[in-house]
Amino acid sequence: MGGTFLQEYTSGILKMDPIKHLNIAEYLQEASLKVSADKLKKLQLFHEMLRKENARINVTRLYAAEAMGRKHYVDSLLPEKLLREAGLDLVGPCMDLGSGGGFPGIPLAILRPDIHFRLVEGRKKRTEFLASVASKLGLENVEVISRKLNPADRIECNTAISRAFMSIPDTLNLCNLSLNPGGHFIFWKGPDCDDEIEAAATDCPQWSFFRTIDYRLPGTSDKRRLVVFTRLDLESRELSPHDQQPVTVERNDSSLEEAQRAPVKTPEKADDGFNANPDSPATHEIALSDRHGVPSWLQDRIRTIESDANPRFKDWARLDQSKWIKKTGFTLVSGRKIVPEILNEWLQDSEVGRSASRVPKKSGETDGGGFSRMGDPRGPKWNGKPEALVIFDSIPEELYSMLSEGSGLPIFRLKGELFRKLDHSGTKYPILLWNLDGSERIPELAEKKIGPAHSILVLPLSLPDNLGAAIRTARGFGVDSILLTTETVFPFHPAVIRSSSGSCLRANFFQGPELKHVGDPLGRSGIPPEARFLLDHRSQRPLKQLSSLLNHQNRYAFIVGEEGKGLPSDLKGERFRIPISGLESLNAAASLTALLYEWRRERD
Repeated sequence: MGGTFLQEYTSGILKMDPIKHLNIAEYLQEASLKVSADKLKKLQLFHEMLRKENARINVTRLYAAEAMGRKHYVDSLLPEKLLREAGLDLVGPCMDLGSGGGFPGIPLAILRPDIHFRLVEGRKKRTEFLASVASKLGLENVEVISRKLNPADRIECNTAISRAFMSIPDTLNLCNLSLNPGGHFIFWKGPDCDDEIEAAATDCPQWSFFRTIDYRLPGTSDKRRLVVFTRLDLESRELSPHDQQPVTVERNDSSLEEAQRAPVKTPEKADDGFNANPDSPATHEIALSDRHGVPSWLQDRIRTIESDANPRFKDWARLDQSKWIKKTGFTLVSGRKIVPEILNEWLQDSEVGRSASRVPKKSGETDGGGFSRMGDPRGPKWNGKPEALVIFDSIPEELYSMLSEGSGLPIFRLKGELFRKLDHSGTKYPILLWNLDGSERIPELAEKKIGPAHSILVLPLSLPDNLGAAIRTARGFGVDSILLTTETVFPFHPAVIRSSSGSCLRANFFQGPELKHVGDPLGRSGIPPEARFLLDHRSQRPLKQLSSLLNHQNRYAFIVGEEGKGLPSDLKGERFRIPISGLESLNAAASLTALLYEWRRERD
């Protein structure tokens, strides 16, 4: 039966001519491990090949028979028994990451011909050795993958094992795409690995600590620990138990002591993809990234630009100029936090919109062209859509799922020097090319374009950082309509997008005249002077009196000026000041926060 150590064909340990340096049977007997004669012979042949090749491939510094027998062969096979006794049988395909000279993968493959093993090793000499071992020993259940694993690689498996490789957190983060949800990653560790376990619990959100199994290496005082993590199902986010106590299985001279074990849950055993026909490879997926770390399934979507004479690049390089953004209808979204947030929200809202479009409209209901966070897919629209992703090297893992959700988003790889010309903030993070899709043509303000319950914010701000921060503040307080004056910087400039954290891509913009003349379009839109609230540091009326002027009218205009410049004295409206000491005025974003807070506090 698979997973069961077979009895010897003859009583006692098999007697055979010991191969030079080591009789493995002696140490398996010491550990109460029983294998068949055929499997023992393969272990001995493997050891013979290892000793002959070690000078060339440098896989072990252990030479004494005692050390090799216990620390290589017993310590590869004993954990398999302990895992089965704990209800954690290996499930194929099983990946041995960092297999080195074949420990524990080769001994386990000899022991368990029912499981397909994928031995992953990055050094060519070692993988050549492993392949020759598999061939000579007839291990049809062994697949050797010569690869220094990349986080973008997918070497599909249902169980993963690793012995004397990297730290637990680093190893888990390498294997996010490889181990199937519900599968276990089993680490061969020493007893002092609590810090690694704690670090993994914090730094590896796609994994859950499952349990440990402590044991002593038979014939020694050496303590060992098996550490088991479970790959989470990101859709259900179900965690495995974290409160199980470590299980200690100690070895004495006569038998293994049985310890109390909490019931454990193992992934359902599936077809491990192994076919006895050596010409038929395992059916489970292997998808290796390119030299830049880009997953195989994205590589066909990548186009490379290497020359600054490329027409596309020449256009993109001018997108730090507002006039060029207006001319081409494209802008750039950059930032390590903003790019994934914007792309993820746009994809989610697009899916909401597609779902809503299948729902029959009620009588009189019209499209509003966009989606809002409030659950109405016909609320405030997006100002455009993603056009392409621009990279210079690899693609961060957090973007994989967004790029695989049927978006079909093209990807352009630029040479480093070209990418730096677009990466004005120096993040080295992929840049989102954004198609404004007509939103660059900002309409003039008219009454029919503002809903009866919508207020509007007038922002005559000429600095991108100030405008972006103010737009973000406005959207935070529920004001989506913004009137721009001729003094205002173009709202889709990359610096405005970055400082607004992308909020400008969701706001409704209207174009107005000079600040001193904005009263005219506001009046035509049904907002009289008594419903216009201005922040002016020269006013004698404190902001707290704003509530006394609020009535049942739902449409107001809020007007703030740039720090130092203030507002024209002949601009009609109700003026307030923010009581401050030691400063003449606050910047626009800070002033706007105070103004809108007072308005919302009274309204809510």
